[in-house]
Amino acid sequence: MHVHVLYLRVASERYAIPTAHVVEVVPAVALRSVPGTPPEVAGLLSYRGHIVPVVDLARRLGRAPAPAALSTRIVVCERTEATATTGPLAVSVAGQRPLLGVLAGDVTRVGSLDPDAEGSHPGPRPDGARALGRVTFDADGLVQLVSLGELLGAELLERLDGAAATGEGAA
Repeated sequence: MHVHVLYLRVASERYAIPTAHVVEVVPAVALRSVPGTPPEVAGLLSYRGHIVPVVDLARRLGRAPAPAALSTRIVVCERTEATATTGPLAVSVAGQRPLLGVLAGDVTRVGSLDPDAEGSHPGPRPDGARALGRVTFDADGLVQLVSLGELLGAELLERLDGAAATGEGAA
């Protein structure tokens, strides 16, 4: 079964987010920092009157931060059930689930792929760490699906939601 995806690139590796979760792709803007969070937490985004935690995909992958370039984008996504919290920011936008931003240096295109194609893999999970998502391939080579529920743990998302709701963090 093919799914529609938004393709992203981090260095030479390709990733994809199912478009069913994508709300909008917006230019990267200055984010509000949240002290005491891991390096993959880029900060908080003010999005259409709501506060959205943003994950730097490159940092989540153990690489240098996403570049501060005109091509850098924030992919605003609906949180999946695994990442939705019940805190003050669990308020949805226009009936959608709570939101999560994914900072990416290179959003390349929209396409489709089969996550269950023969030869696909559930994705690496080193030493008990959260897996990022299933690895599969398309005509251009390997691509890893980004499981939004695996980007940040529920405990960290609740901390971010609480920080946003109370106004913690430096501007």
